Amino acid sequence: MTIEQLPQLSQSGVYLLSRDKKVSVSLEDFLVITLHSPSSTSTALILQSTAEHRADFLNQLDKIYEKYSSLSDVDSNLIQSKVFGAGNRFSILLTTLKSWLKRNHIPVVASDLGRALPGELVLEGASGRIGIQYRKNDLEQWGSLLSTGTARDRSSSSASLHQVLVLSKNPVVRTLAQQSIEEESQWSASCPESLGDSTFSNLTKTKWAAVVISDELKTENKMMNSLVKYSEANPNVPIAWIGGELPSWKNEISRLRLLPPMEPFLIPHFKRILKQSILDSSLSETSETFTFSKRKKAGS
Repeated sequence: MTIEQLPQLSQSGVYLLSRDKKVSVSLEDFLVITLHSPSSTSTALILQSTAEHRADFLNQLDKIYEKYSSLSDVDSNLIQSKVFGAGNRFSILLTTLKSWLKRNHIPVVASDLGRALPGELVLEGASGRIGIQYRKNDLEQWGSLLSTGTARDRSSSSASLHQVLVLSKNPVVRTLAQQSIEEESQWSASCPESLGDSTFSNLTKTKWAAVVISDELKTENKMMNSLVKYSEANPNVPIAWIGGELPSWKNEISRLRLLPPMEPFLIPHFKRILKQSILDSSLSETSETFTFSKRKKAGS
């Protein structure tokens, strides 16, 4: 079934999706919140299209959480959340959501709140998996990629205080990532062309502000294991994943951010999304991108 054939939700509210049910939602119209337990074959979904009153929003969250937790196959200790949408439209609700998730010890395992993305989100009820299909309309002109303000125009005297590691076998990804990051005067990107055992053996020798890794490396098991270990030792370093969906080991990294896949019609958006994903979550205390505390262990 194609995305065009899927039922599209167009009303704010709470939904309970089960079994093989799949739905699509416009990322430009809604704040999308999901609750899912890996033990269950159903997913709770909350859609918000307006900045609803805080009390009403909390009431919605409490009711759907209570209903979902009461299902026979749901382990309430394993419930996880995913949050997508344009954060600047829902800043008050996001502050409320952050407090609610923290109070209920529910971790966020995937989120992108930086801007309204031009596409549709697809949710699979049985697994809670999310996919995003991007649209081609309203794209910027290709020439904007090398417009005034890119790294070519940066003052050579600027000191680079924040270093970002970019891991990809794709030279286009490396070039665009470097351009995007180095448009900021005090940021620099390290983009090794050769990736091998030494790539991560030297990882801890540099204090990285962020790490960007491309989807084509997901089969490099040794490298992925090293990345997970690095994340455990450096929980405050955001890691951005370039691809259509997050990898299977996403739960092992506390701050894993999803970036769009590198398809030609997405290139005009790629630099802007990458830069906001890294810089906002790293530097800005008032960022539209929120980070949430990990689940507390029993007895702590």
